[in-house]
Amino acid sequence: RLSQPPSSSTCNSNPASSAMIQGNSESFQNNSANNENSKGNSSSTWKQTPGVHTVKQSMKEDQFYMKKIKVMSQHSSNYRDQTVAMVKTKVIRQQVAEAEVTHMRTK
Repeated sequence: RLSQPPSSSTCNSNPASSAMIQGNSESFQNNSANNENSKGNSSSTWKQTPGVHTVKQSMKEDQFYMKKIKVMSQHSSNYRDQTVAMVKTKVIRQQVAEAEVTHMRTK
């Protein structure tokens, strides 16, 4: 909640707090002027640190990607095994078919 300047505040009668408010507003104005002057200088620009939500979201994404990679590697392994098994069964079926053909020719 933004505090109002001491001149318009009716409930703020403490001189120490009004001086603190004036000091805060002066430092804010000085920082604004400094930021406007330093916009061209990229090394002095201030970057906001990521918030808690952003950090948690990135952690969730990392965990999701790790799980995805794990599932994909298992799937590719299973797929590889299935492909090898299918090739073996194909070879066996071809051998059986050839044996049946040779058996039929000998009769």
